[in-house]
Amino acid sequence: MLRDEDHEPAAQGGDASERSRLAPFVVATGDAPPRDQRDLMERPFFSLAKTPRTTPILYKAADIEVQVFAMPEHGMATIWDADVLIWAASQIVAARNAGLNTSRFFRFTPYHLLRAIGRPTGNRQYLLLKAALARLQSTSIRTTIRHGEHWRRRQFSWINEWEEMTTRDGRVEGMEFVLPEWFYSGVVDRSLVLTIDPAYFRLTGGIERWLYRVARKHAGHQPHGWLFEIAHLHQKSGSLARISDFALDLRRIAARQSLLGYRLDIRREGRRELLQIRPEIPSTVPVDKGVKTIGTSGAKGIATSGAALSAHRAHGSQLSLWPEKRNPAANLESNRESNFSSLTRAQAKCGAGAARSVADVLRDMLTPDPSDSDGGRRWRTAMSGKASRHTHGRLQSDGPAPFTTLVELTFQKQKVEHWIRFGRKSYERIIDRRRSVVGFAPDSVFAFVRWAAGDHGTVVSRIDIVRAVRRGEAFQTVPFVRPGGDILLRLSGWQKVQRVLAAIDAVDALGVDPADTSPDHWRHVHNRLTANQEPNAYTPERHAAWIGRRRIDP
Repeated sequence: MLRDEDHEPAAQGGDASERSRLAPFVVATGDAPPRDQRDLMERPFFSLAKTPRTTPILYKAADIEVQVFAMPEHGMATIWDADVLIWAASQIVAARNAGLNTSRFFRFTPYHLLRAIGRPTGNRQYLLLKAALARLQSTSIRTTIRHGEHWRRRQFSWINEWEEMTTRDGRVEGMEFVLPEWFYSGVVDRSLVLTIDPAYFRLTGGIERWLYRVARKHAGHQPHGWLFEIAHLHQKSGSLARISDFALDLRRIAARQSLLGYRLDIRREGRRELLQIRPEIPSTVPVDKGVKTIGTSGAKGIATSGAALSAHRAHGSQLSLWPEKRNPAANLESNRESNFSSLTRAQAKCGAGAARSVADVLRDMLTPDPSDSDGGRRWRTAMSGKASRHTHGRLQSDGPAPFTTLVELTFQKQKVEHWIRFGRKSYERIIDRRRSVVGFAPDSVFAFVRWAAGDHGTVVSRIDIVRAVRRGEAFQTVPFVRPGGDILLRLSGWQKVQRVLAAIDAVDALGVDPADTSPDHWRHVHNRLTANQEPNAYTPERHAAWIGRRRIDP
């Protein structure tokens, strides 16, 4: 339980430490519902990589500036180090809810902190905690967020100072640190704090953690969620990755639908690639309610096995039964700087063909068709982006249309990951949480990516770009593709796969659907990369020539 002590500040004398002027806030237990500070959830304040980063973050949007600088000795504070700040914010809010006094000066035992954020409590974790505190203290932040009356830029570190208390044999008995006034005031103001899912601490990926915080801040519990341009998300993240690699990471997260409490849909609007984030049934108590008691998170440690779902979701319903109506106002008006993509415009263009997900398919499967006299159930197609606008009929429960090429997809995080990079699906059947079957009509082109790992690392990394064959047409066999297809490109090895994905992104950048690209271009890419040569770029002129050729000889 939390408690505050009635210590008087120590005499100032010659001690310049802030701790001599602040009453200590003693944390006697680590149990408190996790809470995060809003400003930290939507701005690029932390490194998303585990490798040391010294390149500064320089972010500017409208009148908001964030600059983060690191010392070479320690590197920049990471999003995993931010768990310490989440824990501190949680303790402050829980104590104030209980009517206790709080302070920027924390006194606690490392054991309680580590247990609260789901870390083991061995000696290695104590050493990692001290390294995290060193990074938090050495990282320097300059920002205009919550500036003063005269538009002053604030500069601070995440921790002003810290100290550990040890016995003579080196055993750590306690720790102390002082938070900066900027962070503390942002936590004391309850309007600037949000409750997060306790399973957040189990997320192992840096982008995945950052994306959850963005989703929690912007999408919240809005039924229609929030729509972002991926290029804008790249800017907001402060990531050093190329935008194509960053987009690939987001697509993989969207493919496995592993974001806690939210579902992700990738859309395309002309040349722009968009990510829509919508809430699922919340896995924790609704955060809009007042916190009456201090509960435990139940997290026993950070999973390293790559489990994609938290314990709160493992056995829960996979259906999302929120109303289909939209909020009267678009979310853009509430925060223009956070999102410059118009959800209303995108919905108007997509109309009934808006992105659909696994939950949509399952809900439709379980909904009786009023047009069926026997109340039977039926399948509907599950499409995303442009694909849904090219298929207007609904598939019946007897399966795909004749001569459909079927692809078996499996997604088990960090073990087996099969996914479709592009292609117009004409059929989709969800088998279970990890497996599905998708279909492609004859003559349609799709890209099938496969990756698998064993005990000693990657065992399969491959991409196939395939044209679905017509009835009676000769075909080549492709694993997990029935019956097979006309292989336009087949490459193995992650470096070559990445180069193919970059070539696909380049076509996307032209505003051309890769599925509409000339098949000869993918054959050219295959031949050039096989010879370790750079392929020629696909141009609007080549695409126009291909369209003209197809009109003459369909």
